[in-house]
Amino acid sequence: MITLSTTARINGMQWNLSENRLPTLLATAQDEHGTEGYVYRKLSLKNPGKENSPQISEIVTLGVELPCKDTAVFHSLNGDNRTQNSFLPYNRSLQVGDCFTFEPFEGRSSDTSAFPIFDLTLDGHPFLFAVGYTGQWKAEIARTETAVTVQIGHGYADFYLLPGEDVQLPSALVMEGQPNEDTASLRRRFRRVLATDFNPLPAHMDYPPLSIQQYDRYKRTPQWDMWVSYEGQLRSVEKAAACKYIDTYWLDAAWFPGRFPHGVGNYSYTEALSKGLKPIADAAHERDMHFMVWFEPERARAGTETFEQHPEFLLSAKSIGEEDSFLYKLDDRLVNLGREDAYQYVYENVSRLLRENHIDYYRQDFNMRPMRYWVENDEPGRLGINELKHIRNLYRLWDSLKEEFPGLFIDNCSSGGRRLDLEALRRAVPMWRSDVTCRPVSETEHSDVWNQNITLSLSEYLPYHCTGAWVPIANQMRAAATIAVGVDYDVLNEEFDFARAQTALAEVVRLRKYHKGDFYPLSSPTLNEDVFISYQFALDGDGVVYVFRRVDCKETVHTVKLQSIDREATYLLRISDEDYAVREEQVRGADLLCGYSIELPLPQSSAVIEYRKL
Repeated sequence: MITLSTTARINGMQWNLSENRLPTLLATAQDEHGTEGYVYRKLSLKNPGKENSPQISEIVTLGVELPCKDTAVFHSLNGDNRTQNSFLPYNRSLQVGDCFTFEPFEGRSSDTSAFPIFDLTLDGHPFLFAVGYTGQWKAEIARTETAVTVQIGHGYADFYLLPGEDVQLPSALVMEGQPNEDTASLRRRFRRVLATDFNPLPAHMDYPPLSIQQYDRYKRTPQWDMWVSYEGQLRSVEKAAACKYIDTYWLDAAWFPGRFPHGVGNYSYTEALSKGLKPIADAAHERDMHFMVWFEPERARAGTETFEQHPEFLLSAKSIGEEDSFLYKLDDRLVNLGREDAYQYVYENVSRLLRENHIDYYRQDFNMRPMRYWVENDEPGRLGINELKHIRNLYRLWDSLKEEFPGLFIDNCSSGGRRLDLEALRRAVPMWRSDVTCRPVSETEHSDVWNQNITLSLSEYLPYHCTGAWVPIANQMRAAATIAVGVDYDVLNEEFDFARAQTALAEVVRLRKYHKGDFYPLSSPTLNEDVFISYQFALDGDGVVYVFRRVDCKETVHTVKLQSIDREATYLLRISDEDYAVREEQVRGADLLCGYSIELPLPQSSAVIEYRKL
């Protein structure tokens, strides 16, 4: 049994908040427990008195000391930064005396420098930790001669509470491995927890949407002006339906004046879509597709409606200058979502647009690094308070929208996958897990390779994460396909191959059920392109293996040793090659465990091996 502590400094003195002995501060640590043996601790603080609370800092929601006498290994992933390094895994051996901290980059929970899920293997005993906070969390790992300590809390908060004021702090989860359980098995159990206890899907949905998203496809083309009109949108809906398996038409950031990014902060429609988005929704619904629309309510650009009409709602950061322009847009403002009237403004506009346009699925993006905007506008002595209130109202926004619109699906995007923490993941699905897919595969953009790596990395922890594919080429579709996919097909092109698209999408539909099961990485993520890559998803005794031969790989045959196979059984294998040609064969389970060899004659090609126990 793990003993957890929850601590903070109160007026400079260390206190155990679990004991709740402070007469001037009410601390509530609530624990959720699950059948897989995890503890998920949430922490809230409230000032019940009539005067300001004492100063509160160094808040640790979850602290634990774990025995360790010999080997200690830390494992996690990079955050997302829209490069080939997004979500690549890394290990770190801990020596006696080691102490290190890690946190995301400037306010988004999985941005660049840290990922909010990690694990430790101590003398062969695995432990997994996950953070539930969509802002600037912080973790510290330290090793002594006899133990490893883990502390998870807020990154920089140092504040007091006003009379009656309350805040919610970062939450944190810990899972302990079973005796003799390996770390990979513990990760698979954690995936099951996210798919059950933290499932973000509405009750009526078995899978995230299989969607078409063409914003990136037509943004830089001569077809752009036509595409962002009713004519282009209705044609796109019609052609999307011709792909047969697409269940959601996804309209990204092209519907408001100024469009993206200059019009972020507008809640009206472009002249080309002056009657609103309902005609597009109606066209999608007539073809049995849902309608998903892009919003970015936490940001306002200079000159927009929000900027001009409600400057009191906006936060600026004076420290951001020309030298920071590669990281920040100088005319961006952060909507102060923690302010009640600003929150109501956002909620009323978003809910109005969802209602009047018959929008089924809500996509929320966030393309700015907010930390400086919060910090530079905190009151003296109240460092962190703007962020804490903002993040609480972010959850309130999502929860209230789901309450008002039963069955609402939420897509969580933040310049791709920069908000992938537990509190976000339990409410929304990252349909665009990284912006590495915003451009097609090219000599400089090897997003097919990067997608293979991201699937290998994220799937160890997350059951629901999706991305896009630009063309119905098997290698690229399979690299992008997870439990769903968002295609960026050129369906307005008269030469587009709809039959090929139907074949590619049919495979995604057929195989996605296995992604709900256990994940087995049969290769390691690597940027090397002279290798084979393979991974497996297994569900109820059946499953699928994806195999990729990268462009510089000289070998033509790859051997995979399948996992979770009944040695005594016989399996029917359905093997589909790069041309989607299918062959079948029967193989003994013992042979699959020893190694099954598959030939891919061409570089930059793929195959899937679907197996079923007879």
